[in-house]
Amino acid sequence: MVQENVDEMMGLSARDGILLENRVSPDLPAPRVDRELVSRVVANLLNNAFKHTPSGGQVIVDAQRDGARITLTVSDTGEGIPEELQPRIFEKFVAGDSEAGRRMLYDSGLGLTFCRLVVDCHGGRIWLRSKPGEGTTVFISLLLEGPADAKPGLPSAGATAA
Repeated sequence: MVQENVDEMMGLSARDGILLENRVSPDLPAPRVDRELVSRVVANLLNNAFKHTPSGGQVIVDAQRDGARITLTVSDTGEGIPEELQPRIFEKFVAGDSEAGRRMLYDSGLGLTFCRLVVDCHGGRIWLRSKPGEGTTVFISLLLEGPADAKPGLPSAGATAA
């Protein structure tokens, strides 16, 4: 699932002069998740990283097993998120401006809210670390076996291994 998203971003990587690196081991076990929804989360995080990273920057995708969880990270060397915006960044209608020159024509401020909802519905956790002027890392922690009981809130495309 991650590799598919990285492959889709390679064209932007070359066009924008941003190094994209996938450090996720193919041997890492896949969490039991709704593959389509979590793939959209990864795509959204990659799009945000590219939107806020200038030419010559870097975007790295990585994942590590932590006991019964997988923690996926998307890191960039972009402009970072202003400190005053960080506590609210996963709330609806919150969107930061991009100094990298790739601001989308329309940004609803719902992308990271969608990510939070999907991760929450899978019994996971999403958070970030960001330093203005240096970049941002978004973390997603998901249970390998999925939540004990499915949480309502998002339509499911079918829980499958990622």
